[in-house]
Amino acid sequence: KQLHRCLHDVGIDVDLRAAGALILLYGIATWRVLNLRRNQVHTRDGDNFLVLRDHELLLPPQLADLIAQLPRSTRRSTLPDSDAPDRLLFPGRTPDRPVDTGGFGKRLKRSGLTVRAGKNTALIGLAAELPAAVLADLLAIDIVTATRWTGYAKRDWNDYLAARHRDARPSVSGKEGSGTATRSSPRIN
Repeated sequence: KQLHRCLHDVGIDVDLRAAGALILLYGIATWRVLNLRRNQVHTRDGDNFLVLRDHELLLPPQLADLIAQLPRSTRRSTLPDSDAPDRLLFPGRTPDRPVDTGGFGKRLKRSGLTVRAGKNTALIGLAAELPAAVLADLLAIDIVTATRWTGYAKRDWNDYLAARHRDARPSVSGKEGSGTATRSSPRIN
């Protein structure tokens, strides 16, 4: 329900909608979302991606449309808006510093978006689909934290690792297998 509101409720400020959707979909920490930059979002072959570290996350079209509207224009600063490709998507009082996490969290709550539970749900979902090492790298969280989340999801990764190993082996033609690497996970050899 909250994700639907983030993607479709035009009564909520676009920056809150975009940040809320990123948190709810991918389990990204609020401070990390607020530090995202324009050059971390790109389009390839009609698809939109968000780059986190070395991983590309495919963005749903509605979320990509919201992100394209960022940064929202605010006139809290007398400094000129930046046109730099690495400008912040969520600038604070000055264009080179992100918006305050605490104040942004209060704005989310005032808009009726309580993202903590949704973030935890997203993390459990990702932990059920990715090994702890990949989860830690993707979301820039400590490996101990990622391991704890995968423990909550109670997933056995032996089948996953065996499939990855099998796909990485050269085939009869001498080429590597088709691979099962997703756009957001590194190849395991």
